[in-house]
Parts: sequence; structure tokens; C-alpha cells
Amino acid sequence: MKPRVIFVILCTVGLFAILSSTMSKNPILPLFATHLGANEPEIGVIAAASTIPGILLSIPAGALSDVYGRRRIIWCSLLIFSSAPLLYLSVTTPWQLAVVRFYHGFATAIFGPVVMAMIAERYPRHRGERMSLFSSATLAGRSAAPFTGGILLTIASFQAVYLVCAMSAGLALLVALFIPKDVPPYQVELNTKAQSQIRTIQGLREVVGNFQIMVTSSMEAAQFFVYGAVEVFLILYANSIGLEGLQLGIIAGIPIVVAGITKPIMGHLSDRIGRKPLIVAGFVLGAVVVVMFQAFTSFRVLSLISLIFGLAFATVTSSTSAFVADVCKEDSFGAALGVLSTIMDIGQAAGPPIIGVVAWKYGYGATFTVLGGVLFVAGLIFLITIKKPRRRTDKAE
Repeated sequence: MKPRVIFVILCTVGLFAILSSTMSKNPILPLFATHLGANEPEIGVIAAASTIPGILLSIPAGALSDVYGRRRIIWCSLLIFSSAPLLYLSVTTPWQLAVVRFYHGFATAIFGPVVMAMIAERYPRHRGERMSLFSSATLAGRSAAPFTGGILLTIASFQAVYLVCAMSAGLALLVALFIPKDVPPYQVELNTKAQSQIRTIQGLREVVGNFQIMVTSSMEAAQFFVYGAVEVFLILYANSIGLEGLQLGIIAGIPIVVAGITKPIMGHLSDRIGRKPLIVAGFVLGAVVVVMFQAFTSFRVLSLISLIFGLAFATVTSSTSAFVADVCKEDSFGAALGVLSTIMDIGQAAGPPIIGVVAWKYGYGATFTVLGGVLFVAGLIFLITIKKPRRRTDKAE
């Protein structure tokens, strides 16, 4: 099968899988939790439940795919994507909903790092571009989910939304059947379960001991720390100055749309001029525009700033995964991207609660100043500590 065809299959799988998982939470989750009688603290726990598997499982899932093959692990994640939406149909209490959300979180925890490892492995010459194109495909699903879910809630019911989620994930599973069989880097060498486990542990040790991978992963966590907080507190700030309804939706949606459009461009650019300059530039640009949020009350100006923030976010995240793949050993792609995904999840999960305390005590001005400072410091650390890696093009696509 031609490499381009395989890539289209992976993008299609990613689009429908992420459309399904995002629609199950946005905008339906808080509404469904309220319908079940959950209060605000319980809704917070329910929302956080799906992020925990990402912290627990992304590293072992990526490392196991190095040994047992990417396709097999991807199928496991898609089975969870497909089955989880059906479990929502029998939920009657808030804590049942939290358990289902926890189970659903395993799907994205497994899927993300493993499919990225497959792309990094198959397309070494255009790694940044292909990774960013795949990310854009998933962002297309993520962007469409709130609108699709909102329409379904308007004309139908909670149950209808979850049934459509199951259909979307089922379609992703069906398309994934066409992913060709891959040969794990150690399949020829490893003949026993014990040897497989040893190689998995060795791969993780190599990755965790790599200074550049750990710094880059931590800096991406800083980016997602800010992104997760902006998602929440930009909307609250905009609402506090009188914006509402569709205006809030536009401000919230612009960064996702812009990131989806510009990530492939930035990924291609990083293949040409290098990852480090773009990552540093993205951090600096993001730091400037995040601080600017607090200075304006105009819908149009906030929308423009939100657009630039989406561009800065895409500039950083289009290069970090490719950078990690550049500096790690080829047979440890899964482990390396699993580490990246896990640390990223920790950052994104930590952002809203930590910055919530800042907003509660000191207001939105301090909130955006702190977030801008986080991005600036992350860019400075990356600039000072990271050396330019040697690019690998040892395989033909």
C-alpha cells in the first residue's frame, strides 16, 4: 500500500475517533452531569476523570507499541472509543458518569502517542509536516464536535448524542481495519514475553534518561498548562465584560480552528528551518498575546488576539513531537512520544485548578500575566538548554 494512502487512512481514523470522544464531553458533559444532579465540585471531578488515564497509560502504551506493533495497540484504543459511548446510555448517577469518563479516557491515552509513533516511523523525511497534518485532521474532528453535539441536543436528546458518538467511533474502527500490518522494531529479536518486557523497560529508561526529550516534554507541558487555563478563564473573562452566547463560542473556537489550519504549515516549516527556532518563537509570541487579553474588552480585538494565540500554540506544538522523534532512538519512538503525551497531560490537567486560585485571589489581570510569564520562561529555558539535533532521514518513504 502506498505511503500516502496509509497516511490518509490514519488521518481518517483520527478524525472520527477524536470527533467521537470530543462530542461526548463538549458541550454535553456538564449538561448531562447537571441533569443527573451533580453539583459544581462533582462536575469538576467528572471532567477531570478522563485525563487521569493519559497520565497513567500514555508511556506504557507507547513503549508496548515499540515491541508488539502500532496497529495492534491502535485497535485496542478504538475498541474503547467504540464501546464507551454506549455505556453512557445506562448512566443514572454522577459517579457512574465519572467511572465511564475514566474508562473513556483510556482511548485517547493509548491512541495519541501510538499513532504519532507510527507516523514518525513511516515518514522520517517529512516527519514534522505529516505529524502536523494528522494533528489537523484530529483538530477538524475536535472543532466539529461541539457544533454537532449542540445541534443534536437541540433537536433530539442526550442519548442521541452518545449514539452518534458510538457511530463515529465505530466508523474509525472500520477504517482502521485497512491499516497495513507493521513490523515492530524488536519483533525479530524478541522471542519471549520476558525479553519483550525487558526491551520495554530499556526503552523507557533510554527516553527518561534523555535530557533533551525530558526538557522538551516539560516545555510542551507548560504550553498545555497555559492552553488549558486559557480555555477556561478567557471565557470567564469575556463573560465578565459583557460578552455572551455566540461571541463566547467564537472566541473559544478560533484558536482550535487556527491551529488546525496552520499546524501543517508550521510543521513543514520546521522540517525546512529546524524545530528550535519555531518553538522559541511560538513561546515568545504566545507570551505577548496572552498578557494582552486583559487589556481589551472589544469582541473584535479579543477575537484577533485569540487568533494569534492559536497561531502561537500551533507554532510550538507542531514542532515539539517531531523534535522528540528527532532526538530519540528510532526503536523507542513509542516510548518517547508516550513520555511526551504523559507530561503534556499533567500540564493540561494542572492548568485550570492552579490558575483558578490565582484568578480567585488576584483577578483576571494577574491570571493572564502569570500565564504569559509561564510561556516566556518556557521559551527561555528551551532556548538556553536545548541543542539543535541531527536530523534523521535514514529511511525512504
